[in-house]
Amino acid sequence: MRDKVKRPLGLIKGKCITEAKLQHKCIQYLKKHNYYYVKVIAATHAGVPDLFFLTRKGQAVFMEFKRLTGKVSPLQAANLKKIQDSRGLAFVIHSYEEFLEAMKSIEAQE
Repeated sequence: MRDKVKRPLGLIKGKCITEAKLQHKCIQYLKKHNYYYVKVIAATHAGVPDLFFLTRKGQAVFMEFKRLTGKVSPLQAANLKKIQDSRGLAFVIHSYEEFLEAMKSIEAQE
C-alpha cells in the first residue's frame, strides 16, 4: 500500500503549502481586514469557486484555488466567465502572493 503524498499547491514565503493551508491563509487575511466571506464546502452543482466574499462596496468576488501548475476545468472556466459577465470579480489563485496581488487590485477600487 502506497502512502498518500501531499503535493505542493501554493507558496507562502517561497515554501510549498497545501491548497487547504493556502485557503486558510487567505481567509485569515479576509478576517483580519473584516471582509464578509464564505468558504464553499459543498455546492449544489459542480464547478463552483472555492471562496466567495464581498468588497466594502458590495461587489462579489469569487476565488478558485489551484495547484501551482493546476488549471481550471472547462466547467470552472465557464462559471468564472458567468461571474465576470454578471459584473462579479473572479480569480484563479495559485499562491498567496497571487492572492495578495488580487487583493491589492480589489482594495485599490474601494
